[in-house]
Amino acid sequence: MPEYTKHPLGHGLLVAFEHIALNDGTFQHRAELRVASLVKQIQQNGQLVPVLLRPRPDGRLQLVSGARRVEALRTLGRRSVLAVVRELDDEEAFAASVRDNVERQSLSDIDVGRAILAYQATHPDVTVARLTTVFGMQERKLQRLKQLTVLPDPLKGALRDGKVSTAQAIRLKQLLGADLTDEQVRYWVGRIDREDLTVSGLVKAVKVQRFQARDWQGPARFVDTAREHTLRFRPVVYDLNRLPHKGRIRLADELRRIAGVLEGTA
Repeated sequence: MPEYTKHPLGHGLLVAFEHIALNDGTFQHRAELRVASLVKQIQQNGQLVPVLLRPRPDGRLQLVSGARRVEALRTLGRRSVLAVVRELDDEEAFAASVRDNVERQSLSDIDVGRAILAYQATHPDVTVARLTTVFGMQERKLQRLKQLTVLPDPLKGALRDGKVSTAQAIRLKQLLGADLTDEQVRYWVGRIDREDLTVSGLVKAVKVQRFQARDWQGPARFVDTAREHTLRFRPVVYDLNRLPHKGRIRLADELRRIAGVLEGTA
């Protein structure tokens, strides 16, 4: 087969890398390319799935999907790639680049989240309905994947390495917020692994740790609204084993105060 000739669009052919704009990362949604396993597969079985290319105005070809396959072939010293060439507009190309990777599950959830944001940046008027069509998923999942893009880098790394799930990573960020330091990430990722924590187990563990770390925060844990004959309590939990002596005295005074209100003597 020729390295590249103008065949009827849509036909598979071998395309020399010199005809492809390899530095054009328009449709590169991954933060990094990991190709070691793919290199071994291609060594053993050859390239089974063609990449998708589209013509550029300058006469070269643009890679729409298949960046890992191209990188693996270049690592092996190959000079061409099995490809399909199609005329696609920008929106069709973007949708094809994401759909191919999502369907084959070759993009991480973080990469998909980055792709969603990139699409919204280039299509500021895009509707949610259109996004669900382009990415082939429900709105709730779209929103969850976008949240992954703002995770701390150590937590992103744990997610990519399979040490935490998408749901665990998002919940941990929601629970700790600005307190989620690199050290906290390492601590909680370690606990998730050691204790096999589910999402609900993680929520409980974070809350327990907060309560155990809390010392006496001062009085007035309830509000006496006697005119309305109402007591409004703010929920709080004290670990009596960690409560200092002065804290115990203040808590006892507060409980007596509550009792006095209830008995009508305060």
